[in-house]
Formats: sequence, structure tokens, C-alpha cells
Amino acid sequence: VEELDGSVCGLLAASNLKVREANAALLQSIGLSFSMFCHNLRSYNALKELGETDLLSGLNNRNRYELDLAGRLREMEGPRACLYIDLNGLHSINNTLGHAAGDRAIKQVANELLRRFGKAHTYRIGGDEFLAFLPGAGAALAKRQGEALCEALKGAGVQVSVGVAWTEGADAPEVLVKDAEERMYQAKQSFYASADLPGRRAGEQPACTE
Repeated sequence: VEELDGSVCGLLAASNLKVREANAALLQSIGLSFSMFCHNLRSYNALKELGETDLLSGLNNRNRYELDLAGRLREMEGPRACLYIDLNGLHSINNTLGHAAGDRAIKQVANELLRRFGKAHTYRIGGDEFLAFLPGAGAALAKRQGEALCEALKGAGVQVSVGVAWTEGADAPEVLVKDAEERMYQAKQSFYASADLPGRRAGEQPACTE
């Protein structure tokens, strides 16, 4: 079966028909409908992807996060953790180095999140704010992941503040997010108390809290 542009989109076959000569006529009669179905399905999936993916970072966007918060994130069972990440000094980067530099910093954070955690449970929920859920992660693993993320980005010249929260399974996802957000703000306050942006000291240690 050919798509509207002539490319092959699928194969149709018929079996167990009593009159074999009728096979071709049957398949031809439904071939166009099948082709339109494939075209519409691809168009729907493309629009769905655009509506749920942040184009700059490649992470799930705020829309996808809100849907997941009411759906699959609520259905998670057992231990799990949440990392709430804030890109320190994005406004200063944009003002002093230009928005292209700010975009590169955002992409660096996103690429590190994708490399470590994949896309399924990672989100860019604001201009400089990101979330990552770690299904099955307990307190010790969550802390290690938060620290490792900070160190990896620090090595790339990007400063972040990370709040780490975890649960054994009793807390709703929004409670976990709120806890991680509060811890992130504690880390961010510590960062800004020790570094004046944009002229912060080279190699300034990023702040992470538990």
C-alpha cells in the first residue's frame, strides 16, 4: 500500500478466501482507506509529539508533565525519587553572553538528563527548571544521582542546584515534587550566597541538597 507521496506505508494480505480471484479486488478496494489511515495516524503522532515535547531541550514539556502527574506518575508503585533541577544564572547568561549561550546551557542540562535517565520521566517544566523521576530509586541512589548530575554539569561549565526527594511509595507525586522543589531552593540560596553572578568565581562548587 502506497502513501500519498508514493512511499510504501504497509502491506495488505488476505487468506482463507474461497474465491482466490476476489483477493486482489478486495485488497484494492480497502487499500486507499488503509493508506489514509496510515497518513492520518502519522500526522496525529507528529502533532502529539510537538504538543508534548519541548523543542529546545528534547525533553517532555509542561503539558506532558501535567498529563503524567494525573496519570502514569500517580500509578507508580514502590520506591521512587524525584530530582528538581534549576539552571543557575540563566538570566545572567542570557544578558551577558547572549540567548544562544543560554540555549546551549539548557541543552547541556537536558542532554545530561537524557543520558542518565532517558526521556520517559524527564521534563523541562519552565525556562530554567527541570524534573526527573527515578522509578525504583531509594534514598541512597537518589542522593548519588543528584550529586553525580551536579558534578557532571559542573565539569561542562554549567552550574545547577538540585533538590532530591524520595518515597517508599506512600506519597503522591505532587508531594514528592514539592519536597524536591523546596530542597532545590535551599541549594539555590546557598549557591547565590557564595557566588555573585555574572562574575562568579571560576569552578564555584554547585550546591546540592538532600
